Amino acid sequence: MKDQWRIIKVESQEDYQCCLAIRKKVFIEEQAVPASREVDGLHGENFLLFVNDEPVATGRYCMEGNLAKYERVAVLEEFRGRGMGQAIMGHMEADQKKLHPDALASTLAQVPVVEFYQKAGWIAIGPVVMDSGIEHRMMIKLPSEEIKQRMLADPDLSEEMRKALEKST
Repeated sequence: MKDQWRIIKVESQEDYQCCLAIRKKVFIEEQAVPASREVDGLHGENFLLFVNDEPVATGRYCMEGNLAKYERVAVLEEFRGRGMGQAIMGHMEADQKKLHPDALASTLAQVPVVEFYQKAGWIAIGPVVMDSGIEHRMMIKLPSEEIKQRMLADPDLSEEMRKALEKST
């Protein structure tokens, strides 16, 4: 029998607890991220992927002004390499574009998974930085040309972001 995948936008406390359990296993237990850094009190828009009704992957995005910050994308180890991370990212992106069409999607990606984001059209900007003892790169998902031009006209746009957007033209 073929596995049945299902992705939901989290609306119940029970499903949110499933997200936290996956994040705990991946980030706190596997990667030794301090619990105080992983469970940050932010909720945002959370998503949960089930395989045969078992929760195995999660991700969220939080809005910070006009920036959609993609965070806490995690797939249980035994389910990795099957496209579940990309599937959940696709649902997150579709939701973010629907609710916040003018927002710029960004993430602080762990260096070992930068390629995962690049395959989905994200670009790395800036230097490698340390977060919770793990190397990360800032990444953005290139916006539409119309949104990009509006962003470039913003005098408060950081120089690093300006360079990345101009480079993508």
